[in-house]
Parts: sequence; C-alpha cells; structure tokens
Amino acid sequence: TVNVHLSAPTEYFPSETTSRSGMLICKKYYEEVGSEGYQEHPIGCGAYKFVSRVSGQEIVLEANENYFLGEPAIKNAIIRVMANVSTSFISLKSGDVDVVNLADIASCKQLTDADIATYMTNPSTNRVYITMNTRLNGDSMLKDNLNLRRAIQYAIDKEECILGSVAGAGTVLDCSAPYFFNGAPDPGSFLTIEWDLDKAEEYLAAANYNGEPIQMFCNSGTVEEKCAQIIQGQLLNIGINMEINSVDAGTLSALDASPSGWDMLISSTTGSLNDVSTLNSFYMYKESKGPISERMDELQSLSEQANVASGQERKDLIAQIVNIANEEVLDIYIFCKDSSIAFNKDLEGMVLNTNGTWRIEDWSWKE
Repeated sequence: TVNVHLSAPTEYFPSETTSRSGMLICKKYYEEVGSEGYQEHPIGCGAYKFVSRVSGQEIVLEANENYFLGEPAIKNAIIRVMANVSTSFISLKSGDVDVVNLADIASCKQLTDADIATYMTNPSTNRVYITMNTRLNGDSMLKDNLNLRRAIQYAIDKEECILGSVAGAGTVLDCSAPYFFNGAPDPGSFLTIEWDLDKAEEYLAAANYNGEPIQMFCNSGTVEEKCAQIIQGQLLNIGINMEINSVDAGTLSALDASPSGWDMLISSTTGSLNDVSTLNSFYMYKESKGPISERMDELQSLSEQANVASGQERKDLIAQIVNIANEEVLDIYIFCKDSSIAFNKDLEGMVLNTNGTWRIEDWSWKE
C-alpha cells in the first residue's frame, strides 16, 4: 500500500499514476548509475528486458522470465527505426519485419488477402496540429500579425486534410482537448473556427501581407508532411505563399525549443494520459521557449487554476484557455488521426489502445 498526500486537489492524479508518468523504476540501480546511465541501460518491471540499442536504428529486447504475469510467448523483439513508409511496407510484405507501428493508412488499405499481412485501426488521441511562432523574443513574420494568423486559420479545410493525409481515418479537432479527454470543455462553451474562405480573404486583406514566403517545418516522410502539402495548396488559393521544409525529428524538436528560424511547425502528439492537464503544459511559461503570447500571464493563471480545480469549474477554465488559444491563433489543431498497426497474419493477440500503444506480451505466434 502506498499512501500519497497531495498539497491540493488534483483531478488527474489517479490517471497520471497509471500512465507513463507513474512508471516504477529500480531506485537502487538508478542511484548507482544516475540519469544518463539509466537511459543508456534502463531497468523496469515490465515483460521485457533491455538488451541493447543502436541510436536511431534499433532496440533489442528479450522476454523477462520473472515477469509477474508470466513469461511472454514472444521471446525476442527487435524494434527498428524505418523512416520511409514505402520501405517499411515492402519489408512487411516480404516478411523481413512482422509489425509496422503507426502504419500509413493508405498503404494499409492496399494490403490484399494474398499478402502475408493485415492491419487494424482505432480512434486515438494522436493529434495533428500547427504551432504558430508567436514567441515574443522570436523573429517570425507571424508574431505581430494576428490578421495573417487568422487568415491561415480560416483557410484550412480540416476535412480535406483528413481525407488527403490519412485517407479519411481521423476526426476534426476544434481545440487541443479532444472531446473524450477527461475535463474536456463542453461543446459550444468555446470559440470554434469553421473553414471560411471569405473570412480568410478579409483577414488577409487587413494583414498587409506582401507575398513573402512563410516557412513551415515538418518531419519528413510522415502524415504531417502530407498534411503540410495539402495546407500549402489551400493557402495558395487565397494568395499565401507557404514553403515546406522537411527535416528529421531531432531538428524539428530543436526548432520548437527555439524562438527563431521558423514561422510554423506541424507535428503530432499522443499523450499516455487522456486528460486536459496535458494541454495546460502547452500554454504555461517555459524558460526554454519563452513567452508565447502577450496574454501569457492570463494563460498562466488559468492553467494554474485548472490544475487544482475539478468538475465543471475545471471544464470552464479549460474552455477559457482554449478561447485564448483560438482567438490569438497560438496553434491550430487539425484532427485526431486514428492509430493503426499492420502486422503478420500469423500473429495473434493484437490490441490497439486509444493512445496508439500496444503490448508485445499480449502477442503470440499461431500454433
């Protein structure tokens, strides 16, 4: 029994302790090797033991014979990094790999009965969104041009983005808190933005935009890159010139932590905690990023209040945060994409959770 005494009410605490945030680790080992040593060779209490890792290439695991729920049926697992969608599916169809995680929906739908693989999808918390560079210490052309940000906001047809980037396997998002999150604001309690080209053109006319390229960055070879290409065409329809810069995940992360060098980032996020507390952190001041808006103090205060509120009061506070984010166009949430996994037909026990996770210990090979 573990007794936890909180300094204030925290509605998301039970969920957080059963997510990755509440993961148990070996205290003695951690104290021996430190943070870096633990990252190099982690020890947990799961069904698999860490064997080795080649950064950016693969992780090797082996079954934990002392796992408290019993030793897994799959004895060895190699997790490989394959950035190219086509390469991963060729490897799956040839039998070189057995599972493709975050599988491209369009590629999945091309699998036939003759192939050795199949796939499954499930609604997920994986959110595709655009971050606008409104950092007060940054050099983005969008920072001081709310009309231009709003023109972009109204010009994006989210349904077309879903159809073109994930073959329709997604749900339109009006804010950073999906409706199925614990504490999500009630429908109609916050500002929503509908696709409206007339409004987009009105805001663009008031923006004094001279056609200078807006720099959009994305992770290459991803759904987000496809979505960026669709948005590029949508913005061009009203006269906005957007250039796409496809980079690796590390570069994209470094840009997000920097106030300069970019105008927009398109990325995705999946939280293991399906609670609105995850969005609070987006709008709280971070030393690494600096203030994101002139309304930072207001956002900070609302986030702090929401962290100790519960029930309808919490929902109302989150609705106020969402209103500011949508009014100021700090970001544009586009859609939740369905999670997907493609796998060898001889694998049994496949289960795909709403946060896109799966458990190798549930799998087994057909007899």
